Amino acid sequence: MKLILILCSIVGTVVHADGNKPSDTEAIRNLLNNYDWRQRPPGSNGTTVTVNMYISNMVVRPEMQEVDVLLTLRQQWNDPRLAFNNKYEGTPLPRFVILASGDPDQKVWTPDTFIYEVKEYKRNYLDHPSQMTRIYSNGDVFYSRKLMGTFYGIIPFDGKLDINLSVASYAYTTDDITYVWKEAAPVQLKQGLYAHMNLKTYYELTHVNNSNCNALTATGLYSCLTVSLTLEPKRVP
Repeated sequence: MKLILILCSIVGTVVHADGNKPSDTEAIRNLLNNYDWRQRPPGSNGTTVTVNMYISNMVVRPEMQEVDVLLTLRQQWNDPRLAFNNKYEGTPLPRFVILASGDPDQKVWTPDTFIYEVKEYKRNYLDHPSQMTRIYSNGDVFYSRKLMGTFYGIIPFDGKLDINLSVASYAYTTDDITYVWKEAAPVQLKQGLYAHMNLKTYYELTHVNNSNCNALTATGLYSCLTVSLTLEPKRVP
């Protein structure tokens, strides 16, 4: 049995003699052994990042043409270096493992996604981030993070407020990263969502549209996704 374990460790496979399910801690330790989180997942066609956005709260300041938005940005991609469905023979596997948030020993590569139109982020969401990383047995990585920021808006003559939320990579061109919207429910809204202004007026979200917005700059072509929101003022009955 000792010889089998030595041989399996050489080829990257772990065998459990008793057939027990590996613990999450054990799976994570084996996954991240010799893993370089600074390197993008291998592949000549780059990495495809699937995006979903959940908007849970909005506060409007029409005199400043600003909107505070609380959202959860969810991203998913495949990193074959993290697949563990071929590392355990004859052993039931966990569906996924969850990395400890903020643990420097449990870091994996994540896209350097940023939001174009944000004026500023709320500091407490940066200092104490609400985030979660799952690694599935086939190497899929699911990364979710809650953000709250102030965004610029545009108020046309009809009094409605238009804002855009656009996500892109800061450093990687389309040779390395391509963003795509999740096919089912790419943009989700909290049930009953409306934007507060004051006790007499609120803004109703009347239009939501998601699209692509690839941008060509002096440093290359960058993949981009955008959400357009229209908020219409309403009087409280």
